[in-house]
Amino acid sequence: MKRSLWFIVAIALAAGCSRDPDDLREWRPSDHDHTDNPSNDQVSAAPDSGRPPDTGIQGVNEVTIATWKAKCTTCHGMVGRGDGPRGAMVRARNLADKNWQDTVSDQDLAASIKNGRGEMPAFDLPQETIDGLVKLVRMLVPRPKAAADAGAPEGGTAPANPHAGVPGAPPIANPHAGVPGAPPIAPKGSAP
Repeated sequence: MKRSLWFIVAIALAAGCSRDPDDLREWRPSDHDHTDNPSNDQVSAAPDSGRPPDTGIQGVNEVTIATWKAKCTTCHGMVGRGDGPRGAMVRARNLADKNWQDTVSDQDLAASIKNGRGEMPAFDLPQETIDGLVKLVRMLVPRPKAAADAGAPEGGTAPANPHAGVPGAPPIANPHAGVPGAPPIAPKGSAP
């Protein structure tokens, strides 16, 4: 009995040692992403166009939104009211205050972002991102209905909605799209 048990063990060991070894080569970067044999749930990246993807809001791209979330929301909050986690401690300005926005120019906003002001640090950002942040801050104040109907922002010369007054034209995009926690815009004619 012992002899047959040893014989079975010897056969099992011989069978286990006779197979080809697994892939034991050095790790390569292509192993990480499985680029040689990608699975169905992997997507291929399109060639980089050099410009960040657009969010559908003119002048505000995904880089601007990501910068807002990373650099601004800790003090100003997601919708710019100064209610971020550090907002009270640094006395962050309510960027959604129409009275304040009426007193500050786009150049002033850009300079504050670039150079800092008070407790706000300077941010070394590309000019395109700074311009996008200025547009985003301007969108924090809802336009009055009369200006929206006229198609131009208050005191501005360019139409806020280039399709204003065109029958069948799509409505202007939600200025808070892509900003988590932002209040939704009610459809026209709905109760507040």
